[in-house]
Amino acid sequence: MAITFDLLEILEHSTPTAQKPYRWAFLLTFAGVGLRTNLRELGKQGAWPLIVGAVGEIVIALITLAIPGVEATTLASNPTYDPPL
Repeated sequence: MAITFDLLEILEHSTPTAQKPYRWAFLLTFAGVGLRTNLRELGKQGAWPLIVGAVGEIVIALITLAIPGVEATTLASNPTYDPPL
């Protein structure tokens, strides 16, 4: 699969037209996902998967927002801190 996207990336740079091949591959992939989605089955699952996904996204967002604060605290408490390159 990765080789396919690499080839599409090469074609994108060699194709001067506005319709790039990778965009078509992206659209076809999501069309396939959409055609296989069964909304009745999703409805039977209830709200629990939605709640778990939302809580997970909130936790990830909070961790992401906390990282710069932790780094700033580390730098302020240790002025000789030299981060690795």
